Amino acid sequence: MLQFKKIFWSIALTEFTDQNNLTAAENGSSVYVCINGRGSFQNSTNLKEFVTKKFEKSSPIKIFLDMKSCSGMDSTFMGVLAGLSILSKKNKHSLSLTNISTKNEKLLKTLGVNKILTFSNEKHDYLKKTSKNIPSINDKQKTTKTSLEAHKQLVKIDKKNKLEFKSVIDLLETELKNYKKDK
Repeated sequence: MLQFKKIFWSIALTEFTDQNNLTAAENGSSVYVCINGRGSFQNSTNLKEFVTKKFEKSSPIKIFLDMKSCSGMDSTFMGVLAGLSILSKKNKHSLSLTNISTKNEKLLKTLGVNKILTFSNEKHDYLKKTSKNIPSINDKQKTTKTSLEAHKQLVKIDKKNKLEFKSVIDLLETELKNYKKDK
């Protein structure tokens, strides 16, 4: 769970996920999420759920994803970023990546995700806000569904991704069907 503390956001935020690599803080209509370490299928569902809930508010929300400490991303994470970007534009919110490394920018370009993302050079040194808890999601079925949606999103963005992710999509669809059969 995440707790916002009345202190500089870059110094003292507790973890957002069990992988201890997503932190967040709010200031009015702005929400700042730091990706510390690798963005992967393990934390994609948590990021997606957190940002989606913020977008459910009627007033415009600005989400800034600080990528300064992001060491890399897998395809699920990039697909979730793409999906969140599309959702933000559809609902008149904004989602921007800040402090992205050359390496991570190249990763986004390999799958065409850079075409739909917004990059920001805004600097955000600190934020203050009252405490708030956000639950960590540890649900294999939800993680599988998020991963499937992310990979389908990558195919929508760039058709050349279809061949690359066909077997992944087939596997995830089969896995989801098996979850439904077990219930």
